[in-house]
Amino acid sequence: MSAPTLTVTFGPEAGKVIELAGAAYSIGRDPASQIPLASSDASWKHARLEKSSNEFVLTDAGSANGTFVNGQRLSASQTLKPGDVIRFAAMTEMRFDAPRPARVGETPQPQLSPPPQLIVEESSGEARSITLTELLYTLGRAEDNSIRVNASVVSHYQLRLEKNDAGYQLVPLPDVTNPLLHKGNVLTEPRVLKNGDVVQIGSALPGLMVTLRYTAPASSAKNSK
Repeated sequence: MSAPTLTVTFGPEAGKVIELAGAAYSIGRDPASQIPLASSDASWKHARLEKSSNEFVLTDAGSANGTFVNGQRLSASQTLKPGDVIRFAAMTEMRFDAPRPARVGETPQPQLSPPPQLIVEESSGEARSITLTELLYTLGRAEDNSIRVNASVVSHYQLRLEKNDAGYQLVPLPDVTNPLLHKGNVLTEPRVLKNGDVVQIGSALPGLMVTLRYTAPASSAKNSK
């Protein structure tokens, strides 16, 4: 049976696959780490990954910006499951995969891909991850939005996220104060989001924008076939 792997789904080394053939790994910006992180928001010694009874256990090493599994910040060690999405701070995301041998008489089941996530980074440097499973989301400053972003550059109702067969479609809303920017271009029409898409709200000047990062490992895998 092949070894478990970590696949970088978002960040400076997106697409890299790390085979976990050892028993323990240090993770961080320290170049001496077994799994070095190139993102500037990661800590020098960010996390540890250790094998225990044929399972891998992830522990945050007191990092400044946190270690997250499926959008939840770790407050204690957590045993990883196939398909878990791990985020180190805001800028590096990996997917854990571990093949499981079928038991006698058992039909192997296909591995389910994790749902897409939207990472919201505010100008203060705060980042949060939202796991996307609903058919519709609205994002804005008003309290009745399903994703509320209380930043001055964000309009009361800035955009909609609509689920479709391809994943999620971003729909800009009219009468907003600041536009949506994708690669420097103003978005005025709906856009089907792709893994790694980055959309900004407001100005491109540091401290005056909100950044939205969309990650969808399943859609990336389909596009690579």
